[in-house]
Parts: sequence; C-alpha cells; structure tokens
Amino acid sequence: CLTVVGGTDQRGKQISDVEILIPQTSQWHNASPAPSPLSLMTTTIIHNKCFLAECTDSAIVYQLCVSVHLATATTGSSVAPQVTTEWKALPELPYECFALGSLNGCLLAVGGG
Repeated sequence: CLTVVGGTDQRGKQISDVEILIPQTSQWHNASPAPSPLSLMTTTIIHNKCFLAECTDSAIVYQLCVSVHLATATTGSSVAPQVTTEWKALPELPYECFALGSLNGCLLAVGGG
C-alpha cells in the first residue's frame, strides 16, 4: 500500500488529507486526516506503528496504528471507507528533526537545530 500524508493544494495551502492506495484494486481510500495541515514532515514505521514528525520549529511527533488504518481502508467496499483511527500526539522532541528512522525497534530522530 502507498499512503500519502499532507502536502499542498493547487493554491499552495498546506493540507491534512491522508489517502491510501490499495494496489490490488487501484483505488484510493480516505483515511483519518493528519492532526494538522502538513507539508514538511518525516515518517517511519516501527512494529506496526507509523510515526510522523513535523519538520518545523514545533518538532511534534504523532503515532498511528498502521494495521487498523490499513484494515479499515481495505475492506473491499465499493464505497471508500473513512478510517476513524486517530493520530496520537507524543511528547515533543527537544529539537527540530530532519528525518525519522528506526533501529532495533527504537525511534531515531536525526538532525537538530
């Protein structure tokens, strides 16, 4: 599956849309929107959880359970389901990060400013 989070619209305004492409059906599905409009972010997945960090001065990190997110989007319904799973805010990073990664199940934040 391919998940697209945030970005900018045709006018350059940041958006909070989240869409999932299911390759088997070639259909896009709506998912729970990101916690705020985003266009500068980094993500990684660890043990079925997607972590998203804003690459701004705020350095807020959010988490979403991937299996619930994808299972709801892949129900096979002819109408694209709306995923009700919410993003969970985690404690802010002590500095701005430029990339998230994982090592042995631990979340890594790279960068700083």
